[in-house]
Amino acid sequence: MFDIIKENNSQKTIAFAVFLVLTVLWMGVIFGFSANNAEDSTIQSNAVTEFVIRIFNSDFDLLPETEQESLIEQYDGIIRKIAHFASYAILAYLMYHALVLASFFHYINIHVPAAISVVLCAVFAATDEYHQTFVDGRAGRFTDVLIDTSGALCGVLLAIVVLSTVTAIVNKRK
Repeated sequence: MFDIIKENNSQKTIAFAVFLVLTVLWMGVIFGFSANNAEDSTIQSNAVTEFVIRIFNSDFDLLPETEQESLIEQYDGIIRKIAHFASYAILAYLMYHALVLASFFHYINIHVPAAISVVLCAVFAATDEYHQTFVDGRAGRFTDVLIDTSGALCGVLLAIVVLSTVTAIVNKRK
C-alpha cells in the first residue's frame, strides 16, 4: 500500500531514526509528567487550564478571583483528560511512523505496525498509571489507561491518513 516506504535509501533511515528518537523522547515527557507529585501536577494542570480558559474568555481577568478559581476547578478535569488523550495520540503517531519505517516491517501488512503501536501505547499507559501509584499524592486510574489507549488509536488513524495522503501525492507525481 505504501510503496514509497519500501524504497531503501538514506532518507528512510534518517526518517526512521528521527521518529524513533522522537518516540523515546515523548515517552520520557509523559513519564516526567507522571513523576510529578500531586501538588506539582495540580499547579501545572491549573496553569494549563487557566491558559485555555483565557483563550476562550477574554474577560477572565475581570472576574473576581473566586470566580476565576471556580472556572479553573470546573474545567481542570476536562483539560487533564484531553491532555491524556492528546499525549498518547502524539505518542502513537510517532511510534507508528517509526515502526513503518523500520526495515523489518517492509515485508508484512502495513496495518501490523498500527496494531503494535496501539498495543505498545496501551501497555505504556498501564505501566505509567502503575508508576503513579508510587508518586506522592498520585493514583493510577484504569479510566486514564482507557483514555490514553483511545488517544493512541486516534493517533494511529491520523498517521495512516497522513501516510496515505503523502503516498498518493508522491505516486501522482511519478
